[in-house]
Amino acid sequence: MKGSTWHRWDLHYHTPSSHDYKNKGKSNQILIDELVADNVSAVVVTDHHRIDFSRIRELNELAAGKVKFFRGIELTSELGGNESVHFIVIFPEYLLDDIIRDSFLAPLGITDEKIHRDPASVSYTHLRAHETAANL
Repeated sequence: MKGSTWHRWDLHYHTPSSHDYKNKGKSNQILIDELVADNVSAVVVTDHHRIDFSRIRELNELAAGKVKFFRGIELTSELGGNESVHFIVIFPEYLLDDIIRDSFLAPLGITDEKIHRDPASVSYTHLRAHETAANL
């Protein structure tokens, strides 16, 4: 009889798609190799104020059977007064990318155009989480 099997998960993981990631040239394969070497079997990609849907798809394709990547995002809010508040959001697999983009990101003012134009402009999001979550 086999006992419990334990797996290592990283629920707060950044990739080069995050505006403040230091090594922008790091490839998806290197990210996977590092995670496999650390025996991590599941990861939630929580880049700052961005979900790079195509990167997450590619990571899952390259790492099939080794590491599972889930879509997430890290949001920063000024709701904390002098200290910012960070929120980690993890999306279920059944939600389509378009629904996440249109019903969650867009109402928060997080668009690909805005991110490409000025990544720092989405550094602080004025969250109305109850309204946005209701749209999902």
